[in-house]
Amino acid sequence: MNLLENAMLYPEKGIIFVKNWCDYQRIFMFIIDTVIGIKPENLPYVFERFWRADKSRPSYSGEAGIELAITRRLVELQGVKMEVTSKLGRGSIFTFYLSVA
Repeated sequence: MNLLENAMLYPEKGIIFVKNWCDYQRIFMFIIDTVIGIKPENLPYVFERFWRADKSRPSYSGEAGIELAITRRLVELQGVKMEVTSKLGRGSIFTFYLSVA
């Protein structure tokens, strides 16, 4: 939910897709948006606590800069890695998988 809410924070027009599928061992998750994308120099920081790409947004906007950090940590606690790829002006893709119980 944090990934979806994060994608919906930005007022630009775009589409958000959620794709998932599973094999016998893993559930693969892709959250894809066509909103604004992330600058290449900002990609290493998107999962850092309290980091915000747009420093001009007021803190009362609801974006504290911890949503992605929390989401990544929850995924890591499952023993897997969350990744992001992005192109500025095109959108972002957040990916991870979970083991099937």
